[in-house]
Amino acid sequence: MKKCNKIFIFLILFLSFILEVYSYRVKESPTDRFKIENFKDEIIKTNFKFDEFGKVKDYGILGYYNFIPLKTNNKISAYACLTHLKVYDRHEPFIVIISLDGKIIDYSIPEVKKKHIPLNSESVKKMVIGQDKNNVKMDAVAGSTYHVPAINAELKNILNIFDYRGEIIRKDEVN
Repeated sequence: MKKCNKIFIFLILFLSFILEVYSYRVKESPTDRFKIENFKDEIIKTNFKFDEFGKVKDYGILGYYNFIPLKTNNKISAYACLTHLKVYDRHEPFIVIISLDGKIIDYSIPEVKKKHIPLNSESVKKMVIGQDKNNVKMDAVAGSTYHVPAINAELKNILNIFDYRGEIIRKDEVN
């Protein structure tokens, strides 16, 4: 019986060691940096011109979706939304500018690496600019880092959440 116990303990230790050595680990990058205030410069670089940012509010129930009004002539003319894309082993910021009627004006993946720059190119952006939640779809080559179906899903999520701006986003804002 003692021999069986020793073999069993050895087997458990051996299997634990193998699992530790050969398991695939994905590190999680922190998401606390995803505050829209940290990305105002990136929002300014998009193709939407505005005069000033509106008041930043914590909407709480929206989780990782942060909205900020963009004002032109002292009136809200659009919203910028910041969320993040889960990319391989980290989170990447994703900014979308949305018109008041719920259509995409522009988007940006600010920290995209050089080999993925085409995702921020005008030729790829034109596939989704002007689209609403019913017909937004980017059709581009998906890679191992930026997965286009994930980008499509986030665009739809953002536009679906934006539909509830009356109850959530613009509750105390005057247009």
